[in-house]
Amino acid sequence: KNEFVLGYLGSIGTWYLLDEMLDFFKVLLQKRESKFIFITKDNPKEILQAASKKNIPENKIIIHPSERENLPNVLSILDASIFFIIPSYSKKASSPTKQAELLGMGIPLICNANVGDTNEILEKENVALVLQNLNPTAYQNCIEQLPLFSTKNKSDFRKIAYQYFSLEEGIKKYHQIWNSL
Repeated sequence: KNEFVLGYLGSIGTWYLLDEMLDFFKVLLQKRESKFIFITKDNPKEILQAASKKNIPENKIIIHPSERENLPNVLSILDASIFFIIPSYSKKASSPTKQAELLGMGIPLICNANVGDTNEILEKENVALVLQNLNPTAYQNCIEQLPLFSTKNKSDFRKIAYQYFSLEEGIKKYHQIWNSL
């Protein structure tokens, strides 16, 4: 209860920057007692080996595979969720699904810039800390801003998720585009 719980949702895959997320967590550990929970069905050894290389104590990392129907319970313990994605040309036209899922659960986000509409929506609506650079100085600045999210209501994050990412709103927008053609 006294620890800050940072979470990562989904598979690590080739697009996610595991080392950089662990670097962020290492800086977070220097500032406050924390745990990093990976909600994934990926091989735990890969994550634990990467954390070990960064001298992150194994007892600070939790790897929890979860079935979809249990996700709301598991996600409810997170204080914030993180995802750093390789900002490649192809990712300029993408929007991480986890972004909408996490906001829908009322969870603030920590992510990097230049991936899809991340900057435009998340910064504008103040539901995420979007890092322009992935380095210790940027991590420290971000961590100093985390308390700002503790004053927000979870429903604020849910409203943004619905406004931008709900199926109903998506259908309306596609229908408007279709009719304009």
